[in-house]
Amino acid sequence: MYHGHFATGLLLKAIYGHSIPAWPVMMGSSFLDIIGGLDALLGLTVITLSSARGPYMYSTFTFIDWEHSALMMLIWSSLFWMGSSSVLHWLMDILVVESTALTLYPHGNYHFGLGLYEKFPIFSWVLECILCAVVAGAASRISLMRSGADISRACVFLGIISLLMSLWTSPLRLVAYIHETYGFGNYLSYVQTAGFWTAYIIPATIFSKILDGADIAAQEGKNEGKRGE
Repeated sequence: MYHGHFATGLLLKAIYGHSIPAWPVMMGSSFLDIIGGLDALLGLTVITLSSARGPYMYSTFTFIDWEHSALMMLIWSSLFWMGSSSVLHWLMDILVVESTALTLYPHGNYHFGLGLYEKFPIFSWVLECILCAVVAGAASRISLMRSGADISRACVFLGIISLLMSLWTSPLRLVAYIHETYGFGNYLSYVQTAGFWTAYIIPATIFSKILDGADIAAQEGKNEGKRGE
């Protein structure tokens, strides 16, 4: 899952309100995959690129135990300030990754995952987009009610990246094609790490800027209202 993680980040930020900055919430929603990028660089994570795999990841999660096993998820979540974001991330991944991807602990024998990506490529992407719309709508309403912050710009940005990561427009499809046609050779781990960090850190930072700006604008509006009374 990709854009669904950011949607849950929006919802958590709306619930917490302006009591915490947005950055740890939005980064927490992607923290396991950011760690996965580092693990790929170190050779601890194995992700096999394939242009035949959908719906938009175009890869098989061959071995991701050091960040996505249940035990490591709990460990990483406990080390990060907004661990609840990482826990939600992992729970959502259960829905979509193949049945051989997740396990209870590194090198565990029992694997699980509902595998919606593999079984229903187009449906799973549409379902994730619907999930994003529902969760973002709830986040927008909660944010307005609790803090008066208008996060509509963040919801629009979420919609843009949701459409960008379709089966037909996903940048990962091009990456998989280039790898299969020409091969990245010894540079594959660097390409995957750069891809992970670009795909998660940059959007999380943009979301954080938008959300924090909305909090500031809401607070300034309240202060002006008080001065006018």
